[in-house]
Amino acid sequence: MEITGIIHKVYNTRQVSDKFKLREFVIKTEETYPQSILLQLTQDKCSLLDKYKEGSSVKAHINIRGKEYKTKEGEIKFFNSIEAWRIEDSNGSTSTESNSVIADDGNLPF
Repeated sequence: MEITGIIHKVYNTRQVSDKFKLREFVIKTEETYPQSILLQLTQDKCSLLDKYKEGSSVKAHINIRGKEYKTKEGEIKFFNSIEAWRIEDSNGSTSTESNSVIADDGNLPF
């Protein structure tokens, strides 16, 4: 799955435990009714945001994760997270493709 929009907020990486780190960010979609979506990066993926700033237009490739857990009171609860595993400029590939188009002036080399 993918989410495309503008990076609205970037949070610092948090070391949650000795073996787990997490970095969250918010993408604001550019739809008729924009949504502010909280996404997370984990472990070695936390550095994927380093080259982007708030205001950057990006496409995030995501997985939706869900987990069941038991509270101290014994109640079963559930939570979901949206985990990004790849981030790219939302218009980067388009501009690269358009720059590589050769104008057809009728003088082809073959």
